[in-house]
Amino acid sequence: MKTPTPTQRRFNKLLVKLLKRFNPWALNYMDEKVRPKITFWVATHGGSKKDGEEIYYDRISYLLDFIKAWKSDDNKFVVPYFFKMCVNLWWEKLEKKKKLEDESVLHADKIDKRIKQEYIKAASAEDDYIRKEDDAIKLKALKSELKKLLKKCKDILMDFYYKGLQMEDIAKKRKYKNGNVVKTKKSGCLDALRVNVISEYNRHI
Repeated sequence: MKTPTPTQRRFNKLLVKLLKRFNPWALNYMDEKVRPKITFWVATHGGSKKDGEEIYYDRISYLLDFIKAWKSDDNKFVVPYFFKMCVNLWWEKLEKKKKLEDESVLHADKIDKRIKQEYIKAASAEDDYIRKEDDAIKLKALKSELKKLLKKCKDILMDFYYKGLQMEDIAKKRKYKNGNVVKTKKSGCLDALRVNVISEYNRHI
């Protein structure tokens, strides 16, 4: 990974800070920007997209716990760190699967090499995205719009992203008709937040 620029460091610091608070924007960023990379990687390394989804949701809960202990002066970059967590877990699962099927187990040196390669690819891809971020203005827009987000939306997003509840479980907890209703409302909440943040962001640039 290349030496991070000041902009990349600021964005990473912001992302870590917001994830510690289980902020909806930060959780949605991980869901939209990172989850597809994880599912694609797993699907092209002996698994399926479903396997990738399971790996992502398994590790995101651990990340939200681990990140609480990170200090403000830590130099860890959250996205590459999380990608490596997912890669490690998938190789562990794949090894167990291979053993159960009486197939050859992947050698440790090959696993380490592939982990390093994918870690570098993930970091490079994230650098390209972060380089384009104007994080100071976006943070101001995000703070402004989060204050306007309805409590019902916050409850649904927290239940899904932080507590890991399924749609049907949220429906029972929040007294909605069924999981499809919750799914629709969740999408609507994220869309509204996204549109409003972009609008507020554009207003300041």
